[in-house]
Amino acid sequence: MGDSHTAAGAGRFEVRATASDHFAWVRTRLALERTIMAWLRTAVALIGFGFAIVLIGIGLFAFFAVLPLA
Repeated sequence: MGDSHTAAGAGRFEVRATASDHFAWVRTRLALERTIMAWLRTAVALIGFGFAIVLIGIGLFAFFAVLPLA
């Protein structure tokens, strides 16, 4: 009696890997990688702009510090 009960309910929990499931997983993985790369690209651009602003500020300060205040 226990065998017939488990045999009938075993199909509910059976997992079959199909090609569409695999491609869905690959598609999700690639989307996650694109998102991480976009965040990384944005972070590097903000760091670069920050350095540029600081260097321009230092240059302007040095330029105006040399000029006499007439």
